[in-house]
This record gives sequence, C-alpha cells and structure tokens, in this order.
Amino acid sequence: MASLFRRRKKVDIGGLDELITTSTVGGEENVAANITICDRVNLLRTPEELMEVVEVMRARLGVRDEAVTIPSLFLLEMLIKNCGMRFAQVVAANKGIFTQLENALQWLQRRIRAKEPGSVRASHKALELIQSWGEEFLPMRTSHGLEAFVALYHKLRARGFKFTAPQLDETRPPIFTPPSTSAPAPAAAATAPPSSSSRRHAPGATGGGSGSGSGSGSGSGSGATSSALPSSLMPLEGAASMLRDVVLAATSAEEAMEGGLLRDLARTLKAGMPDLQRRLEAATSGSGSADLGALLALNDLVHGSQRLLVALVKGGPSGIDRSVALQA
Repeated sequence: MASLFRRRKKVDIGGLDELITTSTVGGEENVAANITICDRVNLLRTPEELMEVVEVMRARLGVRDEAVTIPSLFLLEMLIKNCGMRFAQVVAANKGIFTQLENALQWLQRRIRAKEPGSVRASHKALELIQSWGEEFLPMRTSHGLEAFVALYHKLRARGFKFTAPQLDETRPPIFTPPSTSAPAPAAAATAPPSSSSRRHAPGATGGGSGSGSGSGSGSGSGATSSALPSSLMPLEGAASMLRDVVLAATSAEEAMEGGLLRDLARTLKAGMPDLQRRLEAATSGSGSADLGALLALNDLVHGSQRLLVALVKGGPSGIDRSVALQA
C-alpha cells in the first residue's frame, strides 16, 4: 500500500533513482557516488530518461532536511557540470525543479532565522549555484533554451536574496567540464567540480556537452562577440547584457531597483567604461590589437543598456523605447 504514495516512475532509468536517493543523505557530498551517477547519466540516450533523472532530483530537493538538501545540491552541481548542455537544457525545461529550489531557499531562510544548524551552509550552496548558473548561462539563455536558470537568479536578486560571491567573477570555474582533446566518448568519466581557484575563465565561456561550445554571445542579443573581446572587458559585456535583460523584464521601476542589482550593474558599467574607451581609441588609431567591430558593438550595448535604465527610472516600463532595446 505504501508504494501507492510513492512518485510513479515515468521511465525506467536502470536503478538510477535508487542510487540518487541513497547518495543524497548524510549531509555531505558523496563524490564517488556522484561520479558514478554522472557516468551513468551520460549513457542515457533519450530526453525522457534525462527528465526522469531531473524529476528524481526535484523530489530530493523537496525533502525538508538539510542532511538531504546539501548532498542533493552538490549532486545537481556535478550533473550539470559533467553531463553537458543536453542535461542542462532538460533541467531548464523542468519548471518544477526551479520552484523547488526557490521553496527550499525560503524554508532555509526561515530555519536560519530560527538559528537551526546546517541551514546557513545549505542556503549558501544553493545561492552559489543559482548565481553561477544565472550568470554563466546569460549569453546563451535564448539560443540554448536556458532562460529558466537566468530567470530564477534575477527573480531572487530582485526579491532581496543576498548572493555572497562577486558578480561576474572571472575566477569562477566553468560550469561545464571542458571536452577531451581526444575523440568524444558517450560516457566520459565525470569529474568533481574544481575549487574556485583552480582555473581562470571568462564568464560566458563554456565547454562540455553538445552545443555548449558556441553559446558565448550567440544568444546574448548583443552585437559584441565575446571571443573577440579582451578578457578584461568580458565582465563589462556581461553586466551590460544583464542590465538590459533585468530592465526589459521589470514590471515596475521599484521592483527592478529592489535588492540593489541594477545599482551594482550600473557601477560595473561606469567602472569598465574607461578601459573600453582607451581600447576604442587605440583600435581606431591602429595601435591596438583588439577587434574594432567587437569594441564598437560593446560600446553600443553599454550605452543602450544605460539608456534603458534611465528610461525605466524616469517613466517606468511604459517609458522604455523598445528600439533602444534592439540596439542594445
């Protein structure tokens, strides 16, 4: 009779659901089991099988126990890192898992206020993942169907959730494991996420699963091509794109300004403009090595985003000139 109340499996995934359940207990990351799970997920062939894995993860995140929440977050991080773009796209198509993440954060915040042990660590990990996904997937959110990751990040920022990591941090490791230089195998061995100091990368650069290699900038709506920009300008491009997206998604100026995200982004643009102007002057005079077209496109993006912000503050969403959005 008890089995009638268990979540019915839609697709047989060869016992992976049981393995995930037994691996996400005890309050700590189970690296060995997580690597095994990632390797087995990489052997799955259909979107239905991948969605079943996501459904199992959604159910685990719904357990109101930090001893389950913490290892579940670590496993989800490793799955997205090691199972490539196709798995990330299936996650993005499952609205329930994002609702579950948001609900878990709200529950953890209540636990933190009640000074319950373990809740701070779980909340910090959830916010860390949501921020890294939201910023890394921003340039490819449309072209690769990853809007849900970016939308959740922006929603939580607007609601005042405090993200402790620096925005658009160049030292953050890539979301995806870089592909092997040898011929790709269907079940490449999974790896644990590297430490934040293990490698430098530019936000928006990805490796790993199919389709991830070309995402940098193709879906950003920006004329700037990330690969043609100097690395020091990557945060400026990311901040300008994010500013534009938040402004265009705002239902009111007050809502958009909550949490300080837009102010932080505006400060990032102001701080990055002198470097952009110096490089533009050098490129137009022929003494610079940067791509002039990419610099001009970034300049248009920055100024267009700033004009959108001014229009939002002065006249609300109805005061925004959508032609400016197309230029940004």
